[in-house]
Amino acid sequence: MLKSAAILISLPIFAQTVAGAVYPRQATSTGTGSAPATTCPNSYPLQTSWKFIPAPRNSVDFGPPNPPQGKAANGQPKPGGQYGSQRPRNLILIIPDGFGPASETLARDYVQWKNTEKGWNYELPADQLLVGTVRTRASDSYVTDSAAGATAYSCAIKSYNGAIAVDEDGNPCGTVLEAAKAAGFKTGLVVTSRITHATPAAFASHIYDRDAEDKIAVQLAGGTPLGRVVDIMLGGGLGFFLPNSTTGSSRKDNIDVLQQARNNGFTVLSNRTAFDALQGGNAPTAGKPYLGLFARSHMSFEIDRVAAEQPSLLEMTKTSIRSLERMTKGQQKGFFLMVEASRIDHAGHSNDAIGHVHDILHFNEVVGYLKSYVDQHPDTTFIGVADHETGGLTLGGINELGEYQWNPEALDKGRHSCEYLAAAWKASNSTDPTEIFAQYGITDANATEISVALELRGNTVEMEHHIGQSFSRRALLKWTTGGHSAVDVNLIAHGRNSGRLRGNYDNTEVGQFITDQLGLDLPAITSKLNNPKNEKWLIEQVGRDSIENGVRNTKRKRSLDHHHCH
Repeated sequence: MLKSAAILISLPIFAQTVAGAVYPRQATSTGTGSAPATTCPNSYPLQTSWKFIPAPRNSVDFGPPNPPQGKAANGQPKPGGQYGSQRPRNLILIIPDGFGPASETLARDYVQWKNTEKGWNYELPADQLLVGTVRTRASDSYVTDSAAGATAYSCAIKSYNGAIAVDEDGNPCGTVLEAAKAAGFKTGLVVTSRITHATPAAFASHIYDRDAEDKIAVQLAGGTPLGRVVDIMLGGGLGFFLPNSTTGSSRKDNIDVLQQARNNGFTVLSNRTAFDALQGGNAPTAGKPYLGLFARSHMSFEIDRVAAEQPSLLEMTKTSIRSLERMTKGQQKGFFLMVEASRIDHAGHSNDAIGHVHDILHFNEVVGYLKSYVDQHPDTTFIGVADHETGGLTLGGINELGEYQWNPEALDKGRHSCEYLAAAWKASNSTDPTEIFAQYGITDANATEISVALELRGNTVEMEHHIGQSFSRRALLKWTTGGHSAVDVNLIAHGRNSGRLRGNYDNTEVGQFITDQLGLDLPAITSKLNNPKNEKWLIEQVGRDSIENGVRNTKRKRSLDHHHCH
C-alpha cells in the first residue's frame, strides 16, 4: 500500500481491440492535472491522481470486547474464549494470497470446460468446504495489504498496511504461532513466496515495515526475545539468508543467517535433492526442525515449476505435516501449521490469468488433501481464507455480436506465466515477440501488441501486464487493478468446531477463532516481547519508534513491483 498525503501513480494503458479495430496506446501521465483524452470509444477519462483517504475510526471497534483499534496491549483476545465441545489437537490455516470469489469461479469454469463429462454442477474442493466470508480492511485503509491482513490473522488485531505483527504504534503483538509454540505445540510455515514475505513473516517476526526482509530473515531464524518459534519452514527467499559476499545474496550486510539458523537448531535444505532426502517427512532428520529454501526469491508459479528443481506446495505440505506428526507423537499438544498459496496473488498483480488459474488449481489440490487428512484425523481443524483479493477480476464481457460471454477455452493454450515470458523476452536476441505471445496462447498478436512488446523489452513488470491484458481481451476477462481490492473473501473450514465459522466475519475474528480453539494466550506473548529489557531490539530490529498511530515518521512510497522478485 502506498501511503502519503497524495499519491500519484502512472501506469501504461496498452492498445485495445474493440470489435476488430485496433486503437493505439494512450499517453502516460506523470503528474497532476486533467487526464489525457482517450482514443478508445465509449471509455471514461483516465484517473491520474487522487488523495489518500483513510478508513474512519469507529467509536466502538472490532470484535469482542470492542477494544481500541490497533493496540496490542489491550486489543488482543484474552484466554478463555469459547471453543465448542472439545478443542482440536492440531490446527491448519491455509491462506491463498490474493484469492477472491471470482478467482474460484475462473478455475471452476475452466475445469468444467476442460472436463465436460464432470457436468456443469462440478465443484472444486474449496467449493465443497465454503462456510462464509471475511471482511478484509486494514486499520488505515479499506483495501488491505498482505502485511496488515496476515497480522489480523496472526495477532487478532487491526493494524496498518505494511505492519508485520506490530500494532499502530510499532509495538510487537504476540502471534498465534508464537503462542502455540509457548503452549507446547509444534509449528510450521510452508509457502511458495519468499519465507520473508509479508504473510509468513507476520506469524513469526515483528517489524514496522514489511520491506525490511533482511531483518525479518534474522528474526525467523530465531533472532527475537522468544528465540526460535518455528519448527519447520519451507519456501523461497534464500537470498535474504546469505551474506552479501555470497553470490545470490539479497542482503545489504554480511550476516550469514543460514548459520544463525543452524545455531538455533535448524537443519538447512536448499535444493530438491535435500528435500527428497526428507522422505516425505519419514527420514530421521525430518523429525527435527528444518529450514528449506528452494529459490533465491519466490518459488516458481506452478505452471513454470520444474519438478526436478523445486517441490510443489502439495509436496511441502504433506512432508511438513508428516514431520509435525512425528514431532508430536505421544504428546497432548499437536501442531499449528500455516500454509500459503502465495503466488495466486502475484499473478493477480500482473493480471496473469494463466499463472493465476494454475496456482488456484494447485491450491485446490492442497485443499483436497487437507480435507482427506482431517477426515482421517478428527482431532484436527482446517481453515482456509485469503488475506485479500488481487486484481479486481471479473469474468465476462460483451462480444462483437452483443452477447454476454467469457471464454475459458483460452486458458488451455498458455504454457507459461507472464513472469516467465517477460523474463524470456528480455533475455532473448529475437526481434519478433510472436513466439512469446504464442506461449501464452496468443497466436494472433496484432501490430500494436507487437510494437508495445518491443518497447517494453527491458521492463519485465510492464511487459507482464501487457501479455496479461492482451490475453484477457481475447478471453473476455477484466482486471480493474494491478493491486488489491476491498471485496470480501471466501472462508472455508473443515473438522472439529469448524461450524462455528459459518457466516460473515472480520479478519481479526479469524485470529480470535484460532486463539480460542487452541487455548492460546496472546497477551502473555505480547508482554514478553515488549519487556523493557528488550528495548534495544524493539528500537533497532522492530523499528518501534518509526511508527505512531499507523503513520510512518519517514514518508515514502513503496515500489509498485514489491510483490515480485526485485
